[in-house]
Amino acid sequence: MNRKKLSGRKLFLLIWLGVIVLLLVGIAVLSKLNPTEHTESVKEAMRDGVLHEVNKINFFGIEVNPAVLSAYIVTGIILLAAVLIRIFAIPKFKLIPGKFQSLLEMPVEFFSGHTKQLRGLDAEADGTARPSGRTAAGDEG
Repeated sequence: MNRKKLSGRKLFLLIWLGVIVLLLVGIAVLSKLNPTEHTESVKEAMRDGVLHEVNKINFFGIEVNPAVLSAYIVTGIILLAAVLIRIFAIPKFKLIPGKFQSLLEMPVEFFSGHTKQLRGLDAEADGTARPSGRTAAGDEG
Protein backbone atom coordinates (compact mmCIF):
# COMPACT_ATOMS: atom_id res chain seq x y z
CA MET A 1 0.00 0.00 0.00
CA ASN A 2 1.46 3.33 -1.08
CA ARG A 3 0.88 5.89 1.67
CA LYS A 4 1.88 9.50 1.36
CA LYS A 5 3.46 11.15 4.34
CA LEU A 6 1.63 14.31 5.44
CA SER A 7 3.69 17.47 5.49
CA GLY A 8 4.11 19.26 8.79
CA ARG A 9 1.72 22.06 7.88
CA LYS A 10 -1.02 19.70 6.66
CA LEU A 11 -0.66 17.54 9.77
CA PHE A 12 -0.87 20.64 11.99
CA LEU A 13 -4.04 21.84 10.22
CA LEU A 14 -5.55 18.36 10.38
CA ILE A 15 -4.92 18.14 14.14
CA TRP A 16 -6.45 21.58 14.74
CA LEU A 17 -9.47 20.67 12.62
CA GLY A 18 -9.89 17.52 14.73
CA VAL A 19 -9.66 19.54 17.96
CA ILE A 20 -12.29 22.01 16.71
CA VAL A 21 -14.63 19.19 15.67
CA LEU A 22 -14.21 17.51 19.08
CA LEU A 23 -14.98 20.79 20.85
CA LEU A 24 -18.10 21.36 18.76
CA VAL A 25 -19.30 17.80 19.41
CA GLY A 26 -18.64 18.25 23.14
CA ILE A 27 -20.60 21.51 23.21
CA ALA A 28 -23.53 19.87 21.38
CA VAL A 29 -23.56 16.84 23.69
CA LEU A 30 -23.31 18.91 26.87
CA SER A 31 -26.08 21.27 25.75
CA LYS A 32 -28.38 18.26 25.16
CA LEU A 33 -27.52 16.68 28.51
CA ASN A 34 -27.96 19.84 30.56
CA PRO A 35 -30.56 22.13 29.00
CA THR A 36 -30.79 25.46 30.79
CA GLU A 37 -33.81 27.65 31.22
CA HIS A 38 -33.40 31.25 30.15
CA THR A 39 -35.43 33.16 32.71
CA GLU A 40 -33.53 36.43 32.79
CA SER A 41 -33.62 39.11 30.13
CA VAL A 42 -30.64 39.96 27.94
CA LYS A 43 -30.24 43.24 29.84
CA GLU A 44 -30.01 41.42 33.18
CA ALA A 45 -27.60 38.85 31.78
CA MET A 46 -25.31 41.53 30.33
CA ARG A 47 -25.41 43.55 33.57
CA ASP A 48 -24.50 40.45 35.57
CA GLY A 49 -21.79 39.60 33.04
CA VAL A 50 -20.14 42.97 33.58
CA LEU A 51 -20.92 43.90 37.18
CA HIS A 52 -21.29 40.46 38.84
CA GLU A 53 -23.65 41.84 41.47
CA VAL A 54 -25.90 38.80 41.69
CA ASN A 55 -23.98 35.61 40.84
CA LYS A 56 -20.99 35.61 43.16
CA ILE A 57 -18.76 32.61 43.83
CA ASN A 58 -17.83 31.28 47.25
CA PHE A 59 -14.01 31.11 47.13
CA PHE A 60 -12.55 29.69 50.36
CA GLY A 61 -15.43 31.16 52.36
CA ILE A 62 -15.33 34.60 50.70
CA GLU A 63 -17.94 35.85 48.22
CA VAL A 64 -16.00 37.04 45.14
CA ASN A 65 -16.70 37.97 41.55
CA PRO A 66 -16.11 35.20 39.00
CA ALA A 67 -13.41 37.43 37.48
CA VAL A 68 -11.22 36.89 40.56
CA LEU A 69 -11.32 33.14 40.10
CA SER A 70 -10.61 33.53 36.38
CA ALA A 71 -7.64 35.79 37.12
CA TYR A 72 -6.22 33.27 39.61
CA ILE A 73 -6.58 30.42 37.11
CA VAL A 74 -4.90 32.38 34.29
CA THR A 75 -2.11 33.51 36.62
CA GLY A 76 -1.56 29.94 37.78
CA ILE A 77 -1.37 28.65 34.20
CA ILE A 78 1.14 31.36 33.23
CA LEU A 79 3.28 30.67 36.30
CA LEU A 80 3.18 26.92 35.68
CA ALA A 81 4.22 27.44 32.05
CA ALA A 82 7.07 29.73 33.16
CA VAL A 83 8.34 27.19 35.69
CA LEU A 84 8.17 24.33 33.18
CA ILE A 85 10.00 26.39 30.54
CA ARG A 86 12.64 27.40 33.10
CA ILE A 87 13.22 23.84 34.28
CA PHE A 88 13.05 21.93 31.00
CA ALA A 89 13.73 24.33 28.09
CA ILE A 90 16.16 27.02 29.23
CA PRO A 91 18.94 24.61 30.31
CA LYS A 92 18.98 23.27 26.73
CA PHE A 93 19.46 26.70 25.10
CA LYS A 94 22.39 27.02 22.72
CA LEU A 95 24.48 29.84 21.27
CA ILE A 96 22.73 29.39 17.92
CA PRO A 97 19.04 29.40 18.90
CA GLY A 98 16.44 26.97 17.63
CA LYS A 99 12.81 27.84 16.90
CA PHE A 100 11.57 27.72 20.49
CA GLN A 101 14.53 29.65 21.85
CA SER A 102 14.08 32.30 19.15
CA LEU A 103 10.39 32.56 20.03
CA LEU A 104 11.25 33.14 23.70
CA GLU A 105 14.01 35.63 22.90
CA MET A 106 11.86 37.80 20.59
CA PRO A 107 9.93 39.61 23.37
CA VAL A 108 13.13 40.03 25.41
CA GLU A 109 14.90 41.67 22.47
CA PHE A 110 11.86 43.84 21.73
CA PHE A 111 11.60 45.22 25.25
CA SER A 112 15.38 45.59 25.57
CA GLY A 113 15.58 47.58 22.34
CA HIS A 114 12.50 49.60 23.25
CA THR A 115 13.93 50.50 26.66
CA LYS A 116 17.28 51.51 25.18
CA GLN A 117 15.53 53.69 22.62
CA LEU A 118 13.39 55.39 25.26
CA ARG A 119 16.37 56.08 27.51
CA GLY A 120 18.46 57.36 24.63
CA LEU A 121 21.25 54.84 25.15
CA ASP A 122 21.55 54.16 21.43
CA ALA A 123 22.58 57.78 20.79
CA GLU A 124 25.98 57.37 22.40
CA ALA A 125 27.86 54.11 22.72
CA ASP A 126 29.34 55.02 26.10
CA GLY A 127 25.90 55.18 27.74
CA THR A 128 26.20 58.76 29.03
CA ALA A 129 23.23 60.13 27.09
CA ARG A 130 20.31 61.41 29.15
CA PRO A 131 16.66 61.76 28.07
CA SER A 132 16.99 65.54 28.36
CA GLY A 133 19.81 65.61 25.81
CA ARG A 134 22.45 66.43 28.42
CA THR A 135 25.56 64.34 28.92
CA ALA A 136 26.80 63.03 32.22
CA ALA A 137 29.03 66.15 32.61
CA GLY A 138 25.95 68.39 32.39
CA ASP A 139 26.82 69.99 29.02
CA GLU A 140 24.12 70.81 26.54
CA GLY A 141 24.46 68.64 23.63
